[in-house]
Amino acid sequence: MKGVLFDFNGTMFLDTPLHFRAWKVFIREQLGREFSDSDRELLLRISNNRSILPHLFPGKTEAEILVLSEKKEAEYREQCRKAPELFHLTPGLEDLLDRWTARGIPMAIATCACKSNVEFYFEEMGLRRWFPRERVVCDGENVPGKPDPTIYRLAAESIGIKPEDCCVFEDSPHGFLAARNAGVQEIYAVTGSFSREELEKNPLVTRVLDDFRNFDL
Repeated sequence: MKGVLFDFNGTMFLDTPLHFRAWKVFIREQLGREFSDSDRELLLRISNNRSILPHLFPGKTEAEILVLSEKKEAEYREQCRKAPELFHLTPGLEDLLDRWTARGIPMAIATCACKSNVEFYFEEMGLRRWFPRERVVCDGENVPGKPDPTIYRLAAESIGIKPEDCCVFEDSPHGFLAARNAGVQEIYAVTGSFSREELEKNPLVTRVLDDFRNFDL
């Protein structure tokens, strides 16, 4: 592989529990009800707030959806701050990124996180140590959500390498499909949101990882 493309949430940062905590608070405050199993399924099935929130708030305008989205993400960032035991990169990843940076392997991030969260990660998690901001393609930059392949094509473009010459690290089926539709053949699944058993059944997945300890290409 000539380049490496990462999803972020659930892959580089195992934050699915933090997102669920934030959604529970948000739904209780905004809809006056408790988080349900159908809500959980919706969140696992759809990749970004622009697509999730219209299901929860039918009839809201695009501008209203954007306001609601930022309220939810503000709650998510608060949940991150409250949970230092979870608020860190996936075990083994820092060492791996240091090794790949030293070896000159081009790397980029393709994430459905919104811009405000990306800036939060850069500030709080020190991502600039490995990734210039221009090598992070995120939601809110006129990029369709996964499984549309655009986000991975743009991420590959940011490091000047064709998608078919990159490998991808992802945690979700719609991300696997986005990567494959972009031309990526080698896809590593991380057990951030789905079980190892579920991921191993996916024909698009090359290998399943629980974390990045004792891993290298």
